[in-house]
Amino acid sequence: MYILFIFIIYYLIKEDYWKGSFSKLQIIIKKNSNLFLIALILTIFSISFLDLPISKYFSQQNSISFLKPFIKIINNFGDGSFIFPLFTTLLIVSLLIQQDKYKKILLISLSSSIYAGLFNLFLKIFFNRARPYIDLNPYKLFVYKNINIFRADYWSMPSGHTIVAFAAIIPLVIHFENKLLKSLLITISILEAFARVYLFKHWLSDVIMAAFLGTIIGIIAYQNNITSSTNKELIQ
Repeated sequence: MYILFIFIIYYLIKEDYWKGSFSKLQIIIKKNSNLFLIALILTIFSISFLDLPISKYFSQQNSISFLKPFIKIINNFGDGSFIFPLFTTLLIVSLLIQQDKYKKILLISLSSSIYAGLFNLFLKIFFNRARPYIDLNPYKLFVYKNINIFRADYWSMPSGHTIVAFAAIIPLVIHFENKLLKSLLITISILEAFARVYLFKHWLSDVIMAAFLGTIIGIIAYQNNITSSTNKELIQ
């Protein structure tokens, strides 16, 4: 599987699936500063007023404990060890049954999720925020003193599972026209974000930031790689 992963990474780089992604992100930030400001305000509001009471509630998990088995299944969707084999398998199947029309969008979603995961890693190290199960203090960010910055217990912000799930799903939501499929995909993304908070792995603000960034990355990946005839500039 690791060899296959390296091969696909090489192919994505060779075919320029990530070309211009960083510069496009800068352009989108400049063109949509108000949108980013709203996301920032929501994140700060969540840190100030919502993170602690919501995490305290889910730390008990008594009232909705019947959801736990289902939530654990949903939680796996944002895991790279699940996303990569899933999309790789779908890609291989589409080629075997000669459905090349799905090849492009699957590669876009896969490249988007990998890009989001790598980008998120830098953000986690930058914010270095304690997860709620380590310290029930939502203001514990930028904790560098006497802490190993590569310690996953302090990689709470943003949520990696959430950003990967949204980054993988958004290109599919844009591409396919079936409304039922769109609704199902969006629901899966939202449930993934909920699962991270429910399982006491992240603060609400972590998943808010991750969902926003994952969506932006997904849009950029789609706009950069889909053919110009069907390209949709969704962010103006």
